[in-house]
Amino acid sequence: MNDLKQLKSKDLKALREELYHQQNGICPLCKTKIKLEEAVIDHQHKTQKEEIGVNGAGLVRGVLCNRCNSVEGGMINKFKRYGIYLQDYTQFLRNLADYLDQEPLPYIHPTEAPKIPKLGKRNFNKLKKLYKLKYPNRKDLEYPKSGKMSKKWEALFNEFDI
Repeated sequence: MNDLKQLKSKDLKALREELYHQQNGICPLCKTKIKLEEAVIDHQHKTQKEEIGVNGAGLVRGVLCNRCNSVEGGMINKFKRYGIYLQDYTQFLRNLADYLDQEPLPYIHPTEAPKIPKLGKRNFNKLKKLYKLKYPNRKDLEYPKSGKMSKKWEALFNEFDI
């Protein structure tokens, strides 16, 4: 590891410009053209136990756009925080990409179920008025505490074409 060069903060601007031009101003992650001012030097953080240079620890990888640098850093932090670091990170990402490329299964998750529309006060008052005209002897309609559109309410709205 003798061929490694220890950078100083004052060296970063020139290195960022050099890497930016080598990459033709393209972020290697999102493949978009970025402005030089938006390019940030990306490096692999090293843990206290790691030795500089071993498996890339502490070394510069290139320049990324700020958004991709943030996403990449956040992903690797979560990877380590949740204990997945027992695997190889790059292999994990390849596995993730393969997994996401699979055809989804034909099941809709419960959290993705269509939301029951809210029963609007304005439409409810219109319904209440028409209901009273058509059924003067029936008990007045009361706005449901849940505020949700049930099948009962839907049927009434359809009956009165609201």
